[in-house]
Amino acid sequence: MSKSKKYLINLALLISSIFFILAILNSTIVSTGEIRSEDKQINPNYTSHAPIEIISDDNFTDYGFPGEGTDTNPYRIENLYIQAEVAYGINIKFVRMHFVVQNCLIEDVSTGINLYGISWNSCRIEHNIMTQVSKGIHVYSVTNGTIFHNTIEAEYTGVDIESAGYLAIINNTISDTMWSGINIDGDAGTIITGNKFYNSGIMVSTSLMSSLDTYTIENNLVNDKPVGYFKNQDDLDLTTLNYYGQIILYNCQRVTISNQDLRYSTIGVLAYQCNNMVIYDCDFGYNYASILMDSSDYLYVHNCEFKHNPQWEALRLIYCDNCLLYENDFEDCYAFYIFYADNITIRGNYFYDVGNAMYLCGLSYITVYENLVIESNCGVQTSFVDFVEIYDNKFYQNYYGVELTDSNNATIYSNLFQESSAVAIELEDSTENCTIYHNTFVDNVLMGFYSSQAYDNGINNIWYNKTLQEGNYWDDWTSGPYDIDGDAGYQDLYPLSSPTITPFIPEYNNSFMASFIIIPILVFIPSFIQRRKKRKLS
Repeated sequence: MSKSKKYLINLALLISSIFFILAILNSTIVSTGEIRSEDKQINPNYTSHAPIEIISDDNFTDYGFPGEGTDTNPYRIENLYIQAEVAYGINIKFVRMHFVVQNCLIEDVSTGINLYGISWNSCRIEHNIMTQVSKGIHVYSVTNGTIFHNTIEAEYTGVDIESAGYLAIINNTISDTMWSGINIDGDAGTIITGNKFYNSGIMVSTSLMSSLDTYTIENNLVNDKPVGYFKNQDDLDLTTLNYYGQIILYNCQRVTISNQDLRYSTIGVLAYQCNNMVIYDCDFGYNYASILMDSSDYLYVHNCEFKHNPQWEALRLIYCDNCLLYENDFEDCYAFYIFYADNITIRGNYFYDVGNAMYLCGLSYITVYENLVIESNCGVQTSFVDFVEIYDNKFYQNYYGVELTDSNNATIYSNLFQESSAVAIELEDSTENCTIYHNTFVDNVLMGFYSSQAYDNGINNIWYNKTLQEGNYWDDWTSGPYDIDGDAGYQDLYPLSSPTITPFIPEYNNSFMASFIIIPILVFIPSFIQRRKKRKLS
């Protein structure tokens, strides 16, 4: 083999090696949740039309729409193509005549079809296509309407029901909604059946979850998997591998949910008045909220994965007492939001790149321990919380470590706070009777907001253990008491000379390591080629 061929082969191998190294160091497997949608049957006989606004019965004839407005011969808005950057494609309000909107294509508007203040007459929305809209169909103060066999691709919500009841939402296909496919924020008696959701699903307003049992929800699919809707059932075993696309529960006791992939649905698990629930070994992500529960006690969530929920919380609990949230993984989401509950234990969870890892509001008797929070906005944030114990946690490279507001009787000990951008611990006004000791503070307040690594503006708080006469380790402490920033003028009277927890040692990430590998190779290539040329010339 000639030298030139060897040179080309070696150079090709060298370049291939570079790309191979880059692929290894930077590769991530991202499930895009490939969403299938039905073929759109575009009507070739569409007539282009400006946006339509009907605010009285006379407007139907003003537009020249066919029909008589009766039950057997309704006014027909049909076969139209509406494309305009306006609030509504079709806006119908305060009418008493019967009408149908059918076989229309609506694009590029904020809301495709808006129905407002229509009661006890027959309104039908059927066989329409809405794409590139923020909201497909908005229904407000409407009774006795039908939404049938529409195809909706909406940025936020497919069908939004407000103060409306006795609707029939049947056989629609709704996809790619950031918030919800069907949002139920209305009165009782609505039927939701035979619908298909892709990267979407069913949402129920928390204020109306108590009337969830009045709805008929059956034979719906989320990502080609059944929506499990259960009410007034006990001893449910929902553990068949990857069977459900979404799970909705009302007044069910002793429920076990496991081995489910509930990603790409509006809500993974939605429950009201369901006690003694166990959720484990499930995958959540790309949801509006992963788990939403109201008035449900004795919940156990273990070994679940919550990733990529940037819109809302991964796990939102309201009036849920006696819960254990244990060894779950959270990434790129808002993690725990817990409201108005007692006896909550949060243990051994891993949080990476989340908004607030744990937001606690209106709670009593909370235990937070053995959690790891990295590169997030805040580790623990409380409002109006009483008796919270925070210990054996590690907070690393967050904006805030722990922030307490209007919270009392907190004990914070044996935690690591390292490289917090704003401050490691912040106790705001009306935070009283807190004790902080045996914590390790290293390189916090990176943004220089305060002169100390903690801030206290509360009342009657103590930054050491009175009995042991031991405080905290501060890596910037030199001698004497350690001053805590804040108007209260607190001090740690007994700073420790050595850490209670071993701090993290910064490690080079993949990109940083890649630069050390790639840059020398890139520098070597031209010099290698130059040497080859010189040899040939000589």
